[in-house]
Amino acid sequence: MNMKTSRISSILYKVIYKIKRLLWLFFHPYLWKMDAQINGIPVIQIPDKLVIGKHVSINERVFIQAKGGVSIGNNVTLSYGTTILTEGLDTMHYQVECKNQHRKHVYNSVRIGDGTWIAANVIILPGASVAKGCIVAAGSVVKGNLDKDNALYGGVPATFIRDLV
Repeated sequence: MNMKTSRISSILYKVIYKIKRLLWLFFHPYLWKMDAQINGIPVIQIPDKLVIGKHVSINERVFIQAKGGVSIGNNVTLSYGTTILTEGLDTMHYQVECKNQHRKHVYNSVRIGDGTWIAANVIILPGASVAKGCIVAAGSVVKGNLDKDNALYGGVPATFIRDLV
């Protein structure tokens, strides 16, 4: 591929991406009311079960599976690659020989408190909650309740590291 073709394809990609982003924002007007800042095109499954507070920032490659319900507080930042899951398999009755379509799925809601920053590539598992004013370090996996306000959490699974105040 020569330099001219490469430049044209790069420009074409940027134009198509901007059109997709504008269409996405146009068809998600509930985000306008909340003054949400959307960078990129997040993937949101079952958006009617997603409650977003005001002044939320959602960045590139965020995936929100809201089947079990997701509540995101005010002034929350979801950084690049954040994944929020609310659905999983029922491992209490899991049978290896069972076919995929017969496995039971369970749903648990996720809650993220006001003023929280979820750093890059964090995975939040079903049933998890994060208290207000927290930072969850990049690459962490949130399982269960991070219930101390204004704290730094990190690791796999995410655990308390220190107070922020």
